[in-house]
Order: sequence, then structure tokens, then C-alpha cells
Amino acid sequence: MINPSPKLGPFKSLRVVMAGYGPLGQGLLKGLLTEAISTDALDVVAVVPWVFDTDADGQDIDTPRHTDGPEGGMAALARAAGVPVWSLDALNSLNGYTFIEQLMAHQVDVVLVGSWGEILKPHVLNLPGCVFVNCHPALLPRHRGPNPYTAAIRDNDSHSGITFHLMDEGIDTGPVLWQSAVEIEGHQTGGQLRLRCAQLAQTQVAAFLHTLATQGIEPVDQDRLQASQPPSYDKAPGWADGQIDWTQPPEVVLRHIRALDPWVPVFGRFANGLHMAVDRLALYPWGHRPDVVDSPMAARPGEVVFVNRYQAWVGSADPGWVFCAHNPRLTLPSRLPLVGEMVAMLLQCVRPYLLRPGTVLVSPLPKPGVVCNSPQDPLVSVR
Repeated sequence: MINPSPKLGPFKSLRVVMAGYGPLGQGLLKGLLTEAISTDALDVVAVVPWVFDTDADGQDIDTPRHTDGPEGGMAALARAAGVPVWSLDALNSLNGYTFIEQLMAHQVDVVLVGSWGEILKPHVLNLPGCVFVNCHPALLPRHRGPNPYTAAIRDNDSHSGITFHLMDEGIDTGPVLWQSAVEIEGHQTGGQLRLRCAQLAQTQVAAFLHTLATQGIEPVDQDRLQASQPPSYDKAPGWADGQIDWTQPPEVVLRHIRALDPWVPVFGRFANGLHMAVDRLALYPWGHRPDVVDSPMAARPGEVVFVNRYQAWVGSADPGWVFCAHNPRLTLPSRLPLVGEMVAMLLQCVRPYLLRPGTVLVSPLPKPGVVCNSPQDPLVSVR
């Protein structure tokens, strides 16, 4: 961190509007409401829940059109506590002048954001008398962007956490106000880390706001040289990221799978483009199943060495270890679910000809911009 910014606070009292969605937003709101009940120095003016619309095939689309919908949890929490809910159906956007008028009319001091689907513009962020604070679920400047949970696990970070920071025109680039860390456990998935960060936010938001109100906090600018490279906000993990790269060290493959869970299903890819979807991928020493293979040195990374109805054993980049893919099944190269019994029957018929000993599952081509911190861990900082 470099170049401290002017001190923020203290405040005689804090009038706060909470905007967000998902586990992080709900965790922050729970902590915020608990603190508001215990002290007169904090007033929760309103809650603004965000909910993504979906397109025809159920994929999220980023448009300023929202209802309580699946994120009704935030609205329900607010109403149970007697806090007004500002609907974005009426506001249209946090960048809109209706929202600005509401902030000014209610003399709001802080807009606290916990996950949001639009980038706020300078005319909102520079509103006199009101500061915008984001809670980002990572230890900034590492892992800016929409899914830092995946990046932290895939990069083999020992810790993650939350960062309260002032919002500016960039994505998670504003000066830091408060940080709290949590250890990343060896078995943790991206989804589990997401919930852990939400729990941490719930317990930390009261201490953060109390310190801000009573003592004030000096913002500290982020050191951009310490930011993850390339930037984590290039994109959130997509469907294609689920392809297993059998040429990577086994521990890197397993970490990559944990990082994507539960958002992106993993698969192996045949040379003809069909996929082998799996429910779970486990790693065993070659001696674990002597009936599976005769010689570990004969298997190439991605080579199928044994198949039955429930498992496919696949060679890894380490000749001493083999992957066991549970419930392997053929699927089309598409994110859409299979429809039609005829397609399913056809794939089932060709399964014995494709998924058999000697078949080699191909690995993805290297992505442009990959940064390798060590030759043993070539997936570091890939987003």
C-alpha cells in the first residue's frame, strides 16, 4: 500500500444505505442490522437488492432490470427489521438521478456495497457528503474482479479475506479502509470460500463501521505493483474453463477443479470434440489399484488406462499417480443440457469406442497472457 489518502471520519452518526446481493450482500446486511440494533450511532436508511435478469437459456445478463426474485433474502431481512427497501425497478440504476435524489433527500453518509452488477460512474461516486464503500471478498490488491474465490484457490494462496475500500472509477482499485484475512483450507472449494468470506464480512462490518464512526480511518492507496497479473477482472470463469489440462501437475489439476466448484463443471475432451463429463476426479498412487494398470510409465497425461461402467482411470503428468474419474459420460461440446432420448442413446452407443484404454484426452491450448510464477505451478495468475 502507498500514498495515504485524507482521513475519512469520524462521524457523529452514520446514515447507511446497503446495496448488494448473494451471500456477501446478505452477510453484510445481517451484520449491519445487528450493529444498528445495538447502537444509536448507526442508522440503516434503506436496502437496495440487486437481482440479475436471465436470458432465454437461463444465463445471467447484466442489465439494470431487477426484482427481489431469488435474492429476496435481502429484502426479507430488511423488511423484518423495519428497514425500507428501494427497488431498482423504480430506481433503474445506482447511476440514475433518482437514486442520487434519494441519497440527498435522506442525507446518506455511506453507501455500502456487497456485490453489484454495474460499474458506478464518477457523477455518483463524487456526490458531496456521501462516500461509496465496497466490500470485496479478497485481500486487495490481489484478485480484483467478479470471482476472486476461484483465483485465490487456483493461485494456491494461503489466505483470502475481505477488503472494505473506497470506490473509484476502476474495478476494486480504490483506497483500502479495512482488511481481515481467513485461511484457505486444503479441501476448500470456490463455493465454500465464498460462504466463508460472507461469514467474515458479517462479523467484521460492525467493527469497521464502529471504527469509522468513532475514530475515523485513513484510506491507503493500493500498490498496483502488488496486484495479481494479469488482472483477475478480465472475466469470470466460463464454461470452457472446465476443460481438464492433463499435462499440468496433478495438484494443480485438483486445485483448478476445486476453484471452479460449484460454478463450472469439469470435463475431459476427446480429439473429435466430444466431452467426457465427470462427477468427481480423485488422485491415487499407481499401486492403489494393481488390477487397473500394468505399468505406470506406459501412460501419457490424459491417456485412459482402465474403464468400467462407473470409473475411468486416466494418466497424470506425474508417472507415480493416476486420476480416477467418477461417473464418466459422453456429452456434446455445449453448455446447454442434452435434450432428446435419441441424442443420449447415440452417445451411449459410441461410448465404448471412444472411452477405452489407449484413448488420449486432449489438453487445452495455452491461453494468451498466462503468467507463470514457477515452472511447477503454471496456472498461477490465470483468469
